[in-house]
Amino acid sequence: MRYGQGKQFSTNGIRICLNFFQDKCPDATLAIILPEYVLDSNKVSAKKRSGRYTKAQEVPDNVEYLKTLQAQGIVHITPAQDYDDSYQIEYARRHHGIIVSNDLFRDAIKKLSPLVQHEFASWLQSHLVSYTFIGDDFIPNPDFNFQQILSNGSVDTPPQTSLSSPTLYLQQQHAAANSSPK
Repeated sequence: MRYGQGKQFSTNGIRICLNFFQDKCPDATLAIILPEYVLDSNKVSAKKRSGRYTKAQEVPDNVEYLKTLQAQGIVHITPAQDYDDSYQIEYARRHHGIIVSNDLFRDAIKKLSPLVQHEFASWLQSHLVSYTFIGDDFIPNPDFNFQQILSNGSVDTPPQTSLSSPTLYLQQQHAAANSSPK
């Protein structure tokens, strides 16, 4: 079960996940990439009042907390009209990052030419960490080999220069609410 149980974008799930990685990987660079509309208090409040939103991740329960994380350099925004998965993947690729998400990024793979789909899917599989919550306990996939990916590098990614400073990308939608893969 995802934090918020798919019914709300619970920023508490983000807090728990961040705390987990800050405790386990204190030198890691953490980045949460969000569409800009989720940090717009007026738009979020209007959506909540009207009840007119199609997905729980469109209405975070605590916009101010997200703005605090943005001021700390943890939350980064993408233009609202853009496909935010592309930014998330590109950031992870450039910084030899690990993506913490339950999204399978099928739509991102389908956008590519057939010649590179397999290579990209392979890269993504080795850099994508699924997770679950049991109550307030964040549990990343125990089968994911963090050390292998952080020490060896992989296809089209520069080698990691220091095991003590990996980049971990935490995907908002799925860390907070969404339980269905794309």
